[in-house]
Amino acid sequence: MAFNKNNWLKKIMENPKWIGYPMILLLLSGIFILMMTSAYRFFDIINTTIKAGGFIDIEFQYVSAKMITIIDTFILITGLFIFATSIFKFFIGPINQHIGMSIHDVNELKISISKVIVLFLVTYLANLIVDVGDPKIVLYNAISIGIVCIILIWYIIAAKNGKNELKSDKNAQKTTKK
Repeated sequence: MAFNKNNWLKKIMENPKWIGYPMILLLLSGIFILMMTSAYRFFDIINTTIKAGGFIDIEFQYVSAKMITIIDTFILITGLFIFATSIFKFFIGPINQHIGMSIHDVNELKISISKVIVLFLVTYLANLIVDVGDPKIVLYNAISIGIVCIILIWYIIAAKNGKNELKSDKNAQKTTKK
């Protein structure tokens, strides 16, 4: 029996579950780590508030920066979860998803991830405004984040319009066939 070097590669390529499961496990472990990090930050805020004697004596900038970071982390967790369920659906098989998270193709996945990135960048900018004292740094970051958000929003709109045009083309083809 001759040794075929590409036999193992062929088996992996014919059965994409071997690729999908490790990706999903890595994403879910990342989600778990981010959740623990957010819980730690939340309990840090509570601990600092108790040590300071209540919300009156605590520094507002500290609490708001930590809360924005927690919100930012949960937006990232949501994006990773959408990505993990989409990978499961694409590589492994059908999954019962909530209607709002139903992603049918790669373009819908890119649109969903683009929305999450825009939310992430906006909350990151809010965190920069609260945290950073130098207005020049905030302005430079705001300009770069604004440009990226404009490009991503343009992509979302263009992808949705392209999908609608594709649907209208299919409907026109169906009516001409009848």
